[in-house]
Amino acid sequence: MRAKYIIDFKYRAVWRQKMRQKMRPVMRQIMPEKMRAKYVGDPKYRMTHQQKMRQKMRARYTGDTKFRAAHQRKMLIVKGVKRTNSQLQRRTDPVAAFTQHIQEGPIYTCVSCHRHLYRQTVVKLNLLRYKPDSRQLLSTMLAAFNSEKDDQLYICRTCQSYVRRNKVPC
Repeated sequence: MRAKYIIDFKYRAVWRQKMRQKMRPVMRQIMPEKMRAKYVGDPKYRMTHQQKMRQKMRARYTGDTKFRAAHQRKMLIVKGVKRTNSQLQRRTDPVAAFTQHIQEGPIYTCVSCHRHLYRQTVVKLNLLRYKPDSRQLLSTMLAAFNSEKDDQLYICRTCQSYVRRNKVPC
């Protein structure tokens, strides 16, 4: 039988096909567990697998326009972002995107440097996000910043980085 397997190519092909069909249900249960264990346990294998998948996805993303469109839709769903066609169209038109981006104007005032900034350069001020030392620094800034209780306060990203390091912003 072994000699026939080695010599006869047709017999070998039929034998392999039979074994694949016989072992397919077993392998579908065993192989994912083995591969998962190998992926988790072997960092070298994990790195090579990640690199292979990265290359494969880049090649597929650049070569197949249908795949790219499907992937972009999937990523929008994953991120929880719902965009209309007009918003997607604005992404392709840079002038319209810029106009949309600055439409509100610089109406947000930083509590620290008192500059009027655009929405994308400020964050809402939440004292709970800061360390106690930074909170004390912010409370002195807020005392100097005359605002009403109902106003939403903002801090620019530059001043925020200084406050987080417990330094006084310029």
